[in-house]
Amino acid sequence: MEDLREPIIKDNARDDDLLQEHLNKNRLGEWWLEAQRAARKAIVVERQQLALMEQDDEDAEEAPLAIEDAVDGAASGAVEAGPEGAGDQDRDVEMEEA
Repeated sequence: MEDLREPIIKDNARDDDLLQEHLNKNRLGEWWLEAQRAARKAIVVERQQLALMEQDDEDAEEAPLAIEDAVDGAASGAVEAGPEGAGDQDRDVEMEEA
């Protein structure tokens, strides 16, 4: 068992030295902090987008009710045509292609 421990300990010590060299040389600590900041910012942006999507979903759920109210109002004669549109509502119009 001792035969395996010594080489593993030496190998780990070498790995630690190499890691410390890379940490210092490549400023990995600063990279780590910047990556954390970017991740936090991304989370905030994603939460804001989700909140907007949820708000849009709520508005979309209310929209059919508003359309139904408008249709009901038009059917009961509550919507009136202005002087220019008087009588034009029942006339068929051909659509022009854009």
